Amino acid sequence: MMHSDLKKFGHFDLLFPSDYSKAGDLGGRDVPVTIVDIEPRHKLQARSGKAEQRPLLHFGDGVKPLVLNRTNGKTLRKMFGPEVTAWIGKRVTLFAEVVDAFGERVEAIRIRSTPAKAAPGSTEEPRHDPTTGEVAEDALGAAWNRYRSAGGTEDGWLSLYRTARAGAPAKPVTAEAATKTASLVDEFIDQQKALAETAVKEGDVF
Repeated sequence: MMHSDLKKFGHFDLLFPSDYSKAGDLGGRDVPVTIVDIEPRHKLQARSGKAEQRPLLHFGDGVKPLVLNRTNGKTLRKMFGPEVTAWIGKRVTLFAEVVDAFGERVEAIRIRSTPAKAAPGSTEEPRHDPTTGEVAEDALGAAWNRYRSAGGTEDGWLSLYRTARAGAPAKPVTAEAATKTASLVDEFIDQQKALAETAVKEGDVF
């Protein structure tokens, strides 16, 4: 007979409490958080049992701090720049991803931008395409959300969209521009996957 408290745990990580955020703490959800502080050299015990110092992200959302590995650090650098003090106050989303590390399949916490519902910028705002009758806004908005979910930045998006327009006006959004943008987003996502695979080969999960 199942123990009455078992359902409170559910995930393997929850059977072994930690002071730091683990994949199991997310409950299978995307968790938006705000970075409120960064501890550059936090002492902890590594998987090998040896003591080491690692960066630690602190959040102001009732979420336990996250030990920052190189993969997530590179994501934050791409999103907010190399100056780590600029990361304070930024809103990001934590999510769990299954990776190959240490000879087994494990869940690791990854970071991405908090998705937005529409493409940013008053002059870049997606609109209905009157020349084709197609709703280019939907296609462009979907591309924007995929781009942000893959770690893309707002500045990067605007640059990408300008490239897709190839000199055409920002408004109205055409189906051609929306299709080209979606293609460029696919290329960006492939690049991000390649970077993630490189990080996995290096065993860069905590």
